[in-house]
Amino acid sequence: MALHDKISSCLLGGGGLETLSTFWSRYRVHFPDHPLFRDHGHHLQFCLPLLMHADEGRYLKREQLLIMSWQSMIGEGTRPQRDYRSEADCRETQGLNFKGSSYRTRFLLATLLSLHYRKKNRDGDRLKNLLNAVVDDFLEFYRAGVEVVFQGTRIKFYGILLNLKGDWPMLSKLGNLKQHFGRKTKGGAPTEQSAICHLCRAGCAGYPYHEFEINAKWYETYLQRRPWSTPSPFMRLPMPAAPELFFCFDMFHVTHKGVLAELTVALLDMGLFVPGDIPTRLDKIYDDLKSFCRTSGVSLHLTRLTRQLVGLKDDSCYPSGTWFKGADTAAICKFVEHTFGQLTAPAGFELYCECIHLAAEASNTVLSCMYTSGLWLRPMEASAIARHSLCFARRFRECSELAFQMEKCRFRITPKYHAYVHLTHAVIQQLGNLVDEVLENDTPAILNPLSYSCQLDEDYIGSIAMLSRTTTTGHVHEGTMNRYLVTLQREW
Repeated sequence: MALHDKISSCLLGGGGLETLSTFWSRYRVHFPDHPLFRDHGHHLQFCLPLLMHADEGRYLKREQLLIMSWQSMIGEGTRPQRDYRSEADCRETQGLNFKGSSYRTRFLLATLLSLHYRKKNRDGDRLKNLLNAVVDDFLEFYRAGVEVVFQGTRIKFYGILLNLKGDWPMLSKLGNLKQHFGRKTKGGAPTEQSAICHLCRAGCAGYPYHEFEINAKWYETYLQRRPWSTPSPFMRLPMPAAPELFFCFDMFHVTHKGVLAELTVALLDMGLFVPGDIPTRLDKIYDDLKSFCRTSGVSLHLTRLTRQLVGLKDDSCYPSGTWFKGADTAAICKFVEHTFGQLTAPAGFELYCECIHLAAEASNTVLSCMYTSGLWLRPMEASAIARHSLCFARRFRECSELAFQMEKCRFRITPKYHAYVHLTHAVIQQLGNLVDEVLENDTPAILNPLSYSCQLDEDYIGSIAMLSRTTTTGHVHEGTMNRYLVTLQREW
């Protein structure tokens, strides 16, 4: 990067060393016990805040390829932020790592075929050895740093790996987590082993995970016990007092592929107003959806709506949006808000339709506020996000309860609903860490939940997986890395 003069654009969002000083001064308010402030407190302007991402991409013959990459937490922002905010505001709030080619903002660490870690009797330690090697590299970057020439001066940068992000199954695998979504009881009473969350005991007896209020019973168990019996190799890294937070929930999978995908099944209830069988209704709804997106300038990738895409195998199923593009979920949520805000509900459905409209309205407000903001939220923005997030959680649960009373299979409350509440509570908790002066001046100081989003990383995984499919199985790891380096050179 230094040889190509890419450090500023790839790791600092186009800024200079003052960008790092500002970042760490704000980060310290929320994580004052992080060892980096003891080890590198005298040169924080040379410390890079890094994230690691891991996910599986498709290889040949339905085989999966584990792809690990790293990236800076600071980027050039989002397109909505650049469109609606002034240049001065963008510099002050800094940018999310969303803009630009993923080859210029994400960097490949390693790949590993799933056959090496899914079969316990074959190369059982291969994944563990790989993780240890990755951790060794990050430890060396943390302790020894890398000396480069930056803006005409020879300096030494230090890499600080702050979090691992990915979908929930990957976090559970790489973190050796014993408390995860797979623990949810499918029948019978919950037990002490039923915890679905690595941050608390939600799901255990006496701690229902569907509670969202500040005084939820599970909140008293927040960060009270370790969610693993054998620590992950990542625990060798310098960690704050609560290492569970290293494994962070991903806003993209929690919303676009989670609770909002459950909300979009409100499309089916437009059948209250559209005659015909389900395929006929879906065709009519899709025509209205396409017209709405064209009129409002919203991108839509769907070419039609089918029973399969809405997860409606039969009338006893709980449907959910299963389309490939997460951006379509956001588009449909806007359509749901628009449509249910104008409909005249039939007798007996007034409250049901009102709750759907209010849930969609709250979710759209939350996403709009986050995507138009920077890496650091102002207190007023964070307060609005927290308020509307809690409103969505409340209305979504009301939709679920009303659907149950009407004997409709709608609006499942899944473990991702609980993860969504955790992301909301994190914003509220960071608001509580601020001093009065910051609140009064509305200074950017709260981490945007999108900073841990995997939205752009999903495209990156697809690109690397496509490169891997041009290699042979015997040389897939080396071949993928070589093809990646060639592509990276072309991008730069």
